[in-house]
Amino acid sequence: MMPLSYDKLDSSANQIRLLTIIPDENDESPVRGSLHTVSLNDTCDFDALSYVWGDTSVTVDISVDDCLVGVTPNLHAFLRRLRQPKTGRTVWVDYVCINQNDISERNSQVALMCQIYSTARSVVAWLGDLAPEALELIEWYHANRTGFYFESTGFNIIGAISWLSLCANALCCAQYWHRLWTFQEWHLSRNAPVCMHGKATFTIGNIFSRLHEEALVARRRITDDIVLGILSTLNTLEPPEGSKTLIILELQQKLGKLVNNIPRDVLRLNPGTSRLSGLGDLLLLTLDRQCSNELDKVYALYGLSPVVRQTYHPDYRKTISQVNHETTSFILGHEANMNIFDEFDFYLNPLKKDESLPSWTLDFTMTDPEHRAKMQHSFKTLNLDKALWEQRQDHTPIITGDMQTLKLWCRQVGFSAVPYLLCSKALECLWEVQMLAKAFMEDVKDSKYFWDRREAMIKATYYYANCSKIVPLNTFFDFMKYCISDEDEQFWETTRGYFTALYLAFQKLEEQRFFPVTTPTGITFGFTNCEIEPFDHLVIPCGIAQVFVLRPIPKEMLVDGEEVQCFKVIGRAYVEGISDREEAMPDPLRSEMEKTSPKLFCLR
Repeated sequence: MMPLSYDKLDSSANQIRLLTIIPDENDESPVRGSLHTVSLNDTCDFDALSYVWGDTSVTVDISVDDCLVGVTPNLHAFLRRLRQPKTGRTVWVDYVCINQNDISERNSQVALMCQIYSTARSVVAWLGDLAPEALELIEWYHANRTGFYFESTGFNIIGAISWLSLCANALCCAQYWHRLWTFQEWHLSRNAPVCMHGKATFTIGNIFSRLHEEALVARRRITDDIVLGILSTLNTLEPPEGSKTLIILELQQKLGKLVNNIPRDVLRLNPGTSRLSGLGDLLLLTLDRQCSNELDKVYALYGLSPVVRQTYHPDYRKTISQVNHETTSFILGHEANMNIFDEFDFYLNPLKKDESLPSWTLDFTMTDPEHRAKMQHSFKTLNLDKALWEQRQDHTPIITGDMQTLKLWCRQVGFSAVPYLLCSKALECLWEVQMLAKAFMEDVKDSKYFWDRREAMIKATYYYANCSKIVPLNTFFDFMKYCISDEDEQFWETTRGYFTALYLAFQKLEEQRFFPVTTPTGITFGFTNCEIEPFDHLVIPCGIAQVFVLRPIPKEMLVDGEEVQCFKVIGRAYVEGISDREEAMPDPLRSEMEKTSPKLFCLR
């Protein structure tokens, strides 16, 4: 057989191809089908398929219009299960209905995804391979539609709910829920998508409704006799006081797991809740989902966000740098959504560096949780009072028409001084901080001035390394009196019982830059993982609880017809003295910051 040759589609007429699966009574027969072209402007009757492509390097041949088409094994299994014995079934499936080798066609078809999935008769979701526990949950749902799980098994109520929680978790761990394209396909459906595994079909909402009903009934069925029965399995002769309460609490924990196992981006638990359409919110909701093409981190959400689809058409000829720039500009300029800075890092990775991009461009392709955790550490330890970063309506971000300048309202914290790069070993980092404190003691003649600085250095280290979860601040000050060395036994004696936890905490200091900050109320200190330099500006942007490091660009630049001072974003930082820790005496710097009015910074 010849390879399939595609006829051209007329994008101006919203044309798509549909695949009709030819019926066959023999499940083992090869899959055969035929393509025909329709316009979405007309009434079309078809099912839209939602599935995970899987490994594209391995294919299984099917016959389409007497031509060979290689499809992934997962799609092949899906098509075989969809095939009916007597009548054809018409579907839209991206892998076959789009000419994947024609970039122009891919661009136009991606732009039609919203229409395809929202006008389809139904969206059928193929869940692929499932764990045995997930299969047991599906079998229970189909076989036991009226009875309760704990009634049909030998489990006690707690055991039954525990097992159902495990099964629900297994169902939600299916690869289908972790891919990005399936998110859009699922949410564009006008009706609840039909889930399919093997020949079994169900809606995920119905399964979780059954689980919820099971949980409610289980809670009502907790009686003293059941408590005694559960305790008897634990060889407890005399039920302790409050045992019923404890068992109910345990049951509630199990029920909580049932709810938490539902993917947050799958079910809208309140049917009246409107669907998200802001691109920034959608990116935040799907940041852990995966796709094989970096551009699809954004394009796979276009169907749910009509405004961005009209502003920037999907184009697979664009670079990821260009798409990141356009996306950042759109979210900040059109949606004024500053929350994206909480989850996405600046596009400053040396491997991806592009000098033509504005420094405020974010990287929406970053999916490494370890990188995200390191990026977030500097501001998650800040705990800024909302008064320092709350965004008023007249302080929203502005993107200039040429998309080169971000006008951002910020409160100025101070200016950095010469930074010190800490080493890559945790204990040596702490020793270096101690030596820096000692150096201040030798350089500063005013004892009060020294003690203020030393206190700021120790507090910065304590809070940045999250030592507050291990020891009280006063105890940490006692630790820091003694030099961390083999010769100083007092340090090791003082840290006895805390040392292992402290050592793990000090790892957060590894290869960080420790720097003084000149502020309106004096000198404080900070930490950062960016390449901070003397005289960099430290600011709190309106709308996010973070500190940005900005570097003045030497010459003034033309912005909206005016010569102005512009800045380059260097990264984020932690600064001691501005956090809200509900202390009896607020830090003078924080009090000063509350009185400071935001001013406009032009970022390039």
